[in-house]
Amino acid sequence: MSVHAIRDKPPVTDVPGQLRKLADDIEAENYGEVAAAVVVLEAMTLPIFGFGGADPKNASELLACAQQKLLLIRMNYMQAIPT
Repeated sequence: MSVHAIRDKPPVTDVPGQLRKLADDIEAENYGEVAAAVVVLEAMTLPIFGFGGADPKNASELLACAQQKLLLIRMNYMQAIPT
């Protein structure tokens, strides 16, 4: 599993455009075979969408793995900053 920042066109602030680009990239198999996906929207009710094999249990595990990976990236980044 890896974290990918989607920074190409459309602009990163264009959420629908970025989701379309992600779908195109998945169809092009740019991330290999994708078995499941979870999307969390920063919106009033914090909706969570699971796709493919992302039933509630798998979606929870995917989000936990993603959080751990982001924490490791952050810790490595913090170690790279001179004090």
